[in-house]
Amino acid sequence: MKLERPISSACAARDSKFSHLLFAAALGSMQMPRWRRRRRSRCVVDRFVSKAAEKRSNNCEKAATRSSSGISMRYALGFDVGTSGARAVVIERGCKESSDNFGAGQLDTSRRVVHWCCPVDLPEHSPHAWIDALRMLSEQIPHEMRANVSRISLDATSATCVNSKTGQVLMYNDRVPQHIVSLLEKYAPSSSAVVSSTSSLAKLLYWLHQSNAENSSNTNAPLHFAHQADFLLASIIESDPVGFTSDWHNALKLGYDPELGQYPGWLLSMLENELQLKDAPCVLPHVVMPGTVLGTVHARGAFAGLFPSDCEVVAGTTDSIAAFLASGASQLGDACSSLGSTLAIKMLSTTRVDNAAFGIYSHRFPVFEAAAASDSSSSTADEMLWLVGGASNVGCRVLRDLEFSTAELENLSSAIDLNTTSGTDYYPLPLNWEGGERFPTRDPLKGCTVDVNEPSRTRLLHGVLEGISRVESHAYRELSRLGCHPSEPVRLFSAGGGASNPVWTQMRAAMLFGDMESSKMMPRQAQPDRGSEQNRRIPLSFSKSEQACFGAALLAAAASSPVARSTSF
Repeated sequence: MKLERPISSACAARDSKFSHLLFAAALGSMQMPRWRRRRRSRCVVDRFVSKAAEKRSNNCEKAATRSSSGISMRYALGFDVGTSGARAVVIERGCKESSDNFGAGQLDTSRRVVHWCCPVDLPEHSPHAWIDALRMLSEQIPHEMRANVSRISLDATSATCVNSKTGQVLMYNDRVPQHIVSLLEKYAPSSSAVVSSTSSLAKLLYWLHQSNAENSSNTNAPLHFAHQADFLLASIIESDPVGFTSDWHNALKLGYDPELGQYPGWLLSMLENELQLKDAPCVLPHVVMPGTVLGTVHARGAFAGLFPSDCEVVAGTTDSIAAFLASGASQLGDACSSLGSTLAIKMLSTTRVDNAAFGIYSHRFPVFEAAAASDSSSSTADEMLWLVGGASNVGCRVLRDLEFSTAELENLSSAIDLNTTSGTDYYPLPLNWEGGERFPTRDPLKGCTVDVNEPSRTRLLHGVLEGISRVESHAYRELSRLGCHPSEPVRLFSAGGGASNPVWTQMRAAMLFGDMESSKMMPRQAQPDRGSEQNRRIPLSFSKSEQACFGAALLAAAASSPVARSTSF
């Protein structure tokens, strides 16, 4: 059986010794081996890094001053394990003397950033290298600051999965064979996010079929399934050996129903009754609300000595939802477009909208209240908020494929005439893309239509940015048509690397709202006057932070009480 996308042999190792080390290290039941390989972290000259670097020494001095004056400042650390590398940020959580909860239960985007870490490269198919990357990021934090980090959380790419039994990794865009998708179509509701060749559940089924077919002596050993975020958090904490713990957002594509607070009956029936799966036991992760405390840093694990022994580790989220949290969006009707390697669209709604035909699905939004229980499944439907949206395969990756440099993007963007169109009709999927499109339309045969032979680099860039903007505009129209409430965004925030391009922001504003003036930054506290027809245009805001790791840090700061347990079959 072959995947439609090759898998690195380095991570497909099946020997039992490696499998034991991988799983044991992830669960924190043994000390991680020494890192034989040290890669130099690559400091990307991103704008957020350069700006943060100017303030870093002042922030550290202020933090030290508070400490020396008898005020013990506590910090929250957020990691982002994304498609373009790993990042981290430290924010103020509050003074230890101020309250017992240090501000817990509040998703407060006004928390001050005190340290940005330089991004590091992230090999796709190497779990140990992922852990190494988080260690390198942690070691960039000044020792005095690390000693006062009291909460840690992270976000990672949705549907990137780890098979603890074999050490194999399937990335977010790895596709399984069609017969696995057919099995999902047999059991899962047509509107479910799992009915996809790239979903987490599809990858679990692939591994279970593979394990059963191999008929090795290890076949009856259970497969402990983990998402990338689950695996990395388990590598930090002193974890329960029963299995991994996941969160509402990562587990959605595994089939977990966050509205009911459980795995649905059709999924359990499929795992128990399908002939091919009966002899392939697995342990599904227990699922909790993002922001739930999972445990503390393991005293003998991979992160021993880097953080205090009482530092709490918090359930994370996906990279696109972390970007939403980081953007400053927090009110009903707020929307956020994440302009990274792919385009992710989300809007905060009172109604849940799921439509697989259009690649649209809803994530349950965590309610950050200090008194909220860690298991919020008892909440009524009226009390639930939903992040409705989806992710397109269109995005900034095509710019990398076309070999646009950072300097070229800046220079050519300033040369674009926003009063005219490019005259192109590009659908800017990655070059040589064979994965089709998933959102806002579902077309498995969709391909990239960018003209790589276009002689004018300015016109080429103009056409690509226009194409992504058209997909974004189409996405919000689909959310409205399918019943999202409110029916249109109240405020639109922009996150990801593309959000820092002011020319593109104006282009998007004109296409989305018919007015380039909507691209002016609106102070987050300001409320638009929607009383007159003239002022009914949707304000376009820049994100509070362009980096998803800030959203992960906010989750850490707003964490609630702990839980843990897994489900096995």
